[in-house]
Amino acid sequence: MSSRSGALLVVVSALCAILAAFSLAFLVRMRSDAEDTAMLMRESQARIMLAAACHYVQEASRLGWDDPNTALHEECFGWIDVRDGKLGPKWNEGGNDDRLFPVGSSARFPMHVRQRTPYAIRLDATPNPIDTDAASTRFGLPYLSLPEPMPAVANGWAGHPGAGVNDAGWEDFKRGDPRPRAGTAGTAWFRLHRLDGDSFVATCGGGATLGYRSFSEPGADQIFPDRAAFDALARIEQRAWYLIQWSPAVASSDIHNPHCILFLGGAMPDQYVLQRDHYLSMPMNTSHCLHGTPMRTLAHCKNPVGTIRLIQRLRDEPTNW
Repeated sequence: MSSRSGALLVVVSALCAILAAFSLAFLVRMRSDAEDTAMLMRESQARIMLAAACHYVQEASRLGWDDPNTALHEECFGWIDVRDGKLGPKWNEGGNDDRLFPVGSSARFPMHVRQRTPYAIRLDATPNPIDTDAASTRFGLPYLSLPEPMPAVANGWAGHPGAGVNDAGWEDFKRGDPRPRAGTAGTAWFRLHRLDGDSFVATCGGGATLGYRSFSEPGADQIFPDRAAFDALARIEQRAWYLIQWSPAVASSDIHNPHCILFLGGAMPDQYVLQRDHYLSMPMNTSHCLHGTPMRTLAHCKNPVGTIRLIQRLRDEPTNW
């Protein structure tokens, strides 16, 4: 072999080595980016769970405790009962009663998307489209041929006047389909530990441990094959702890925050001045208010189940959660 052929072989070998090094570096970088993206996704899911935990604390202060053994639809009156200032939530006033969620207890809330939620309605934006056929006798007429909205479970409606409507599917409509949708199970969860009357430790997780603190907790061995599998999931999971506190304070339903409260018209150019008070007390069903400004007809009050007084991120894992 000539020296020229040998030099060419060395050059080709060097180029192949460089390409191999670049390929390896690219694959390593791609894997690193994928791991960073997965971590960011889990962190985002954990932060979303904080909102879910706060919503649960608010709503469960009053709702969700209906006793199925009675004909009534019971509601409660707060984690600290607003009627007597004692522990709740409870149906009847008088004395401390925290049996529905005892102080010192914890509850897990794995979050997934159900196949169909209870009382689901059909996702049909136009159940009664206007006929666009100019030759039709219904052309351009907004007929209400179908009720709006329609339930996701068929109720026998076959058109006006609805003689075939029946309640055969009522239980299915009320119960929904609790099976998780594909790809939504084992991605996020939150867990609440009740510290006292109105304070909770909210643990928010992005991962697949379903809110179990360890494999030793009751029930974990029924879901995870062994401790090693659980620990592997826990190592890549994102967990964050928050102290949250509920308050029974709610805004009055006739208090509104009108839009466009500032307008140009001050003494100086581009100066905004206050047109009227920031909050106004208005009738519930008014169509206009002061100065002819249009007013919403629905209450602006969005917190009939109390508010969250405090959210504090905890630096370290608390003893009890």
